[in-house]
Amino acid sequence: MRAPRTLNRLLARNLGWKLGSLAVAVVLWILTAAGPVVTMGEPAEVYFANLLPDLVLRSGVPESVQLELRDASGNLRPGTVRDLKVFLDLSGVTEPGTRSFTITRNNVALPEGVTLLSASPAHLDLVFDRFEKGNSPHPHE
Repeated sequence: MRAPRTLNRLLARNLGWKLGSLAVAVVLWILTAAGPVVTMGEPAEVYFANLLPDLVLRSGVPESVQLELRDASGNLRPGTVRDLKVFLDLSGVTEPGTRSFTITRNNVALPEGVTLLSASPAHLDLVFDRFEKGNSPHPHE
């Protein structure tokens, strides 16, 4: 007979906290399960800004980067994010050489409620050289 009484005492102790925790868990579950979560991969063009005039970008430039996006807000549908762009600020590059840039949420303009899960490639290794008169600024010209 002691076991049922001990069990009742354990269940009744801090009953308010237990019910409150259960309510918070239910609310969080409703908020996250309310809408469908969409995950999709989309290509994005890479744009560069603030390259010093005496430097040229020689190699390491991809045509596009594949972005894996997640949306729980309903803003992301196939075809609604066609013109995704990755922007890289090159103002910190002052000397020739190889520099690595990581693609993060800060480099991509995304609709509200959409998060960047990953980018492929996640890092761009860009090679910079001095611009010399008479040389083409583009390696393939």
